[in-house]
Amino acid sequence: MDSKQLIHPAGIPAGSLVLAALALALALATPAQALPPEQLGAAEPSFERGAHLLRKGKVEEAIPALARAAELAPKVPDVLRLYVQALLVAGDTDRAKEQLDRLAALDPGSPELEIFLGLADLRAGDWQSARTRLAQAVEKLPRSGIAQLLLGVAEQELGEYEDAGQAYTRALALDPSLDGQVAYRRGLLALDEQRYRDALLAFRGVGDRLRDSSLARSAAGYAELLDDLDLDPLGLYVTAGWGYDSNLNLAGEDESFPATDLDTGRGITEVGASYRFGGERRNFRVGQTLYGQWNMVHDEFNQQISRTWAQGYVEINNSVAVDLSYAFQFGWLDWERFRRTHAIEPGVAVRIGGGLSSRIFLRYEDRRYYESVVDEFRRDGDVEHLGADFYYALPKSWGGAPGWLR
Repeated sequence: MDSKQLIHPAGIPAGSLVLAALALALALATPAQALPPEQLGAAEPSFERGAHLLRKGKVEEAIPALARAAELAPKVPDVLRLYVQALLVAGDTDRAKEQLDRLAALDPGSPELEIFLGLADLRAGDWQSARTRLAQAVEKLPRSGIAQLLLGVAEQELGEYEDAGQAYTRALALDPSLDGQVAYRRGLLALDEQRYRDALLAFRGVGDRLRDSSLARSAAGYAELLDDLDLDPLGLYVTAGWGYDSNLNLAGEDESFPATDLDTGRGITEVGASYRFGGERRNFRVGQTLYGQWNMVHDEFNQQISRTWAQGYVEINNSVAVDLSYAFQFGWLDWERFRRTHAIEPGVAVRIGGGLSSRIFLRYEDRRYYESVVDEFRRDGDVEHLGADFYYALPKSWGGAPGWLR
């Protein structure tokens, strides 16, 4: 998933509440100290109430109390610091930045200041500025798991996935209590990299660590949607169809000139299996297919083909994909005469919309026959095919497995 988008190509909704959860984790990781009553003065009841509500996760109720405390004790950095945290949890970036300016004037050397500023930038979607500030925060607070975690968020949003993963690992090593937040971010990172199975495992782990939290509920929603995707790298498929051929190749034995000029209908059956390496959007597959053709003239299976193949596939964007495949196949007639074929096929697939897709391809084949149907008419040589297929995705309720009309 591109976590800067609201909708994942596979239909998974993205949420911004992970930043709120991290901000809340920051508030809980640096709880309000028991400040001397003489330092707080009249602000003490409001401050204590706001700190208590924030620890309970009641952010909206905590903000008015902390705002009142900041008004009554405008020169106490710890009061302003907790107020800023509450505003960041609530996503009120503008007010948080106003209070951060005040905090910077009161306590310019505060080591947490860069974390707050970085989190505010994350909330505002300024990923580059957030990364710069959070990198500075990591330098000042090398033992802060929160700083490492937020730095990973900024790096992930900038597409620096390897750096983000390393930051999450450091965050967890520094602060094991962040395991739920780290699991959630690793789930989003796996979505970014189209590692859907890893994402599913990560999101399932969030609920075990942060039960009954908004983050756990969001992770459960992701897991439910991911359960509906085809995540198994092993694919099994069956194809059935009918076609017409005006120049049927490898016709039956009873024709005097069977290799050409025979027009007939044909039934097609195909079964196979494949295994995918990589994600859904960038992968490499290897497979084996068995193919049979029923000749309508002779009422018999007059071709059997064994095809071993490999294909590389890359989605350029949400609408266009390219692929390149190689196939090696044997084709038999009556299990006595056969041909072998090497084929290379590049293709471009386009998602048209409404469940309709198309694939345009160019296939180059090098064919050689052994024990030809007609010895005087060898059909060895090169064959080129240029064509286009159209696919309509069937509703998943039709059998529960991916299917399409071609």
